[in-house]
Amino acid sequence: MHIVFINTSMANRGGIERAASVLVNGLVENGHRVTLLTLERADASIAFNINKTVVVEQLNLNRPASNKLGAIAGILKSIWTLRRTIKRIAPDVVISFQGQLNVMTAIACKGLGIPAIGSERIHPAAYNIGRGWQQLRIHVYPWLSSLVLQTKDGGAWCTEHFDVPVVVIPNPVLPPNISPTREPSERRTAVAAGTLCTRKGFDILIEAFSTLVNTHPNWDLVIYGEGEQRKNLEELVTNKGLNTRITLPGNVENLNKHMVQGDLFILPSLAEGFPNILGEAMALGLPAVAFDCPSGPADIIRHGTDGFLVTANSVEQLVKNMDRLMGDPDQLMQFASKAPDVVERFSLQTVLNTWQNLLDDVTSN
Repeated sequence: MHIVFINTSMANRGGIERAASVLVNGLVENGHRVTLLTLERADASIAFNINKTVVVEQLNLNRPASNKLGAIAGILKSIWTLRRTIKRIAPDVVISFQGQLNVMTAIACKGLGIPAIGSERIHPAAYNIGRGWQQLRIHVYPWLSSLVLQTKDGGAWCTEHFDVPVVVIPNPVLPPNISPTREPSERRTAVAAGTLCTRKGFDILIEAFSTLVNTHPNWDLVIYGEGEQRKNLEELVTNKGLNTRITLPGNVENLNKHMVQGDLFILPSLAEGFPNILGEAMALGLPAVAFDCPSGPADIIRHGTDGFLVTANSVEQLVKNMDRLMGDPDQLMQFASKAPDVVERFSLQTVLNTWQNLLDDVTSN
């Protein structure tokens, strides 16, 4: 098939962009021809490696608006440009990522006779898309041939709220790009990673860890990533007097190389789509403790087998379950031995097979 794949940007090193790159490359490797459309400017660099056979068109539509009228005009221009571009390319099917882009793609493809698949990358109930976009989503999602969600919880919610066929397809978890071996050390490390924003809950994690430092004096906490909350998190660490026990190194090259030196992975997010970083950490052999937020952790962690799911936003429950693993080396090791199963459970080929079934279905109707 000739597939047009649309994403807002490929210049950021975020989970959505990474998932898009893996899917695009996987589709090419399975024999499809892919044209990748992005809304960013033509000179924007692509953060992830894309198969050289993929045709990339950057539409230069991500321009800030100074007022509401300008924003509406920008949206209309984006829809018109997408429609004109898709009509010129004449693919067999269109795939779009993210809520607002799904709406624009549904409108752009209306009446072209080309099936369009939307994909939500965060549980729709967990983020505010805006009242206008939400009304548009309800109205135009039935124009899509299908809507893809990454988790069972997200799929059930969308089935209830949108009149569109819903398919659940998780992100793949790729095998580690390094040998999962840890250098000997007398100290233990709890690891977390992600954008330093409120939704990721790192302030909650710092609060939780601060109550455990005396009980577990040989444990440290490292939080990888950058974001708008860095200053607030650094101040919180300082106020707790934990600068020697909690570090925030920022973004690092080859994150897996650093994470594999950890002993336990913590995901304190308040909302997710499908947390790729959780799968990557478990693939390296790190047992995990995660908030059972909407959505993703419950699909990945097998509670009591390779980690613990914790009541969302509960510092008390996070402390309790971190304490259980930090204080029990045997259980920590047992969970660590089971964590890498995640690679087989969410293998790339299994995920691609599910996408292929969906592509066959929407193009045969």
